[in-house]
Amino acid sequence: MIISLILSLILTQCAELFAVFLLGARKCSEFYTVFLVNVITNPAAVYIAELSRMFFSQAIAFCALIEVIAVITESFLYGKYLDLKLLKIHNSFIFSFVLNSLSFAAGVGVNYIQEVL
Repeated sequence: MIISLILSLILTQCAELFAVFLLGARKCSEFYTVFLVNVITNPAAVYIAELSRMFFSQAIAFCALIEVIAVITESFLYGKYLDLKLLKIHNSFIFSFVLNSLSFAAGVGVNYIQEVL
């Protein structure tokens, strides 16, 4: 499970930091904020999702709930610590939703590739 947590965090950081760059971030503090928010939320979300897969048959619904909670938590943190006026998306909830959607899609893609190989 530790390897899963580490790989998920690395994939999330790569996807979201690249997305933030595309959305107009250029200051180190903007990248650092996104990095720290991911360090705070990603391991907890992945750990809870992994546990849910072990114990619940309807883990996908539980994972969706975890993602919603992550988006809300991150949108609060981005609204508080990131100057979104400088970026292309000014709403912290939409900003968090876009970043989480991207990293979630990247994770689904990696899982699919792992299953095929």
